[in-house]
Amino acid sequence: MPYEEAYNYSHERTEPPTERSRAQARLEGRSAVSSEVSVFFVTLAGVIVLYYAGAWIFTGMAGIMQQAFRAAARPGEMSLNDAAVLIRGGSLAFVYLIIPLLALPIAGFLSQAAQSGFASTGRLTPQTGRLNPLENLMRMFSAKAGFAALKSAVKIALIGYAVYTGVLSQWPGLPVMADMDAATAAGFMSGTVFNMTVNLLWALLAIAVLDYAYERWAFERSIMVSREELKAEARESEGDPLVRARIREAQAEAVARKKG
Repeated sequence: MPYEEAYNYSHERTEPPTERSRAQARLEGRSAVSSEVSVFFVTLAGVIVLYYAGAWIFTGMAGIMQQAFRAAARPGEMSLNDAAVLIRGGSLAFVYLIIPLLALPIAGFLSQAAQSGFASTGRLTPQTGRLNPLENLMRMFSAKAGFAALKSAVKIALIGYAVYTGVLSQWPGLPVMADMDAATAAGFMSGTVFNMTVNLLWALLAIAVLDYAYERWAFERSIMVSREELKAEARESEGDPLVRARIREAQAEAVARKKG
């Protein structure tokens, strides 16, 4: 094998990742993280909140708005007590909205932490290489960019199919909505939206699984090591082979002298 080919081969990252390369990646804040996993869990949290707390939220908001409209209908008669009621109602509205919706950022944070653990400060370190226009152009046409474009197309197709099947399942009932009373029509529409949401969650789950599998594969490839790096790590952990050979020779000579 020519020297140039041998050199390139020894410096190509062809060996499986080592503990050192994994530790270095963690130090730099690099890990296999899929944004689609976070999207799925945030959406799931939103659906759960609306399913279990939606009635509580809307009932509370309706009562507060009713009080506000009553006060606005008689502006000249508003007293300090009425103003205090409105302020208290506004504070309650804030609580009604914020407390259940806190589940969304919590779900996003936990999904990120489950994938990568707590973020390392390495992610905050400026990387001047990202300012290189040539590298940015190469990144645009990289395999990862191609996968991102394909993922976007698949996402649009799956989400569109989820919405289509959700509406299609309720299609026979749509023509008779005109004959329904308000409560029945609202229940029918909520059922339609719920069916679409369930289908959407399945689509997002499929996208998240595929995206995480790709991110894991890409991350494992990115932390592979070359043969030279593998040998250097072995030397540092076990000691230089030449030094160990000399030590063995010295020990053999010492044993021979004792026998002599």
